[in-house]
Amino acid sequence: MSALTIRLAQPEDKAAVLAFCAQTWEWGDYIADVWDQWLTDAGGKLLVAVLDGRPVGLEHLRMLAPGECWLEGMRVDPAVRGQGIAGRLNEYAMQEARKQGATVARLATHADNVVAQRLLERSGFEQIGTFAQYTAPAADVPGAPLPEVAGQKDLPALLAVLDRSSIYPALGGLVYKDWAGRSLTEALIQERLVSGNMLVLRQWDDVQALAICGPQIPAEPALLVEYIDGTPEGVGSLAYGLRALAAGRGLEAVVLTLPDLLMLRDGLEGAGYRAEGEGFFLVYERSLETEE
Repeated sequence: MSALTIRLAQPEDKAAVLAFCAQTWEWGDYIADVWDQWLTDAGGKLLVAVLDGRPVGLEHLRMLAPGECWLEGMRVDPAVRGQGIAGRLNEYAMQEARKQGATVARLATHADNVVAQRLLERSGFEQIGTFAQYTAPAADVPGAPLPEVAGQKDLPALLAVLDRSSIYPALGGLVYKDWAGRSLTEALIQERLVSGNMLVLRQWDDVQALAICGPQIPAEPALLVEYIDGTPEGVGSLAYGLRALAAGRGLEAVVLTLPDLLMLRDGLEGAGYRAEGEGFFLVYERSLETEE
């Protein structure tokens, strides 16, 4: 193989990249929709692999929180696959992430993508969780219990829910936004308590379920739920309540993230939610702390 170089993407790379991404899936690819955003992302880097003067690979890295890097959009031109380009891109991306203070790198790949999973495992990544996005239309569901905005006094109860949770470890201990996961920490919970974006469903004085919402974007027609947890019954009831809450706020839908747990799928589908796309994604992690 001729010398492969990896560099920051340039505006003039767009046509070549979109050309080899055109048939990633039967319907195409989302890279065209995010190219301009990724190219100008001040908190991340858009990388291209170049062979014989032509872009043949792509990957985007972004810092989701101090020390936490998320890798996404890995693509390699089908004409040059099998030459180690994906691995080279990943290693270069992690070097760049270290320069930005990352101590851990994470990414997601579809559960059916066995080739990518083998590459990640050979590269020192370990699977830490699964996730899928679910959506449901906003609706004034009769009898649905509306969640309450949690307060600072609820912090011990919220931490107790996470401590006994089966959802928290299944999600890799992460909270998800825009198909990317960052660590679910007490500091994040405190932040959402202050902003009024932590919702709870109570039964008497006990917290049966909780939902961490992202800040509502004015142009966004959906209630974005980055994390949901609780007892199976509590999560199911809260899922109904979120649809009613979204309707009361004049929104069109609820979007939330869950791990691949059968009891949750059944409850969400019973509450009118459907998974986006096909199947689940596997989440992988690699420590960068001890690497040079």
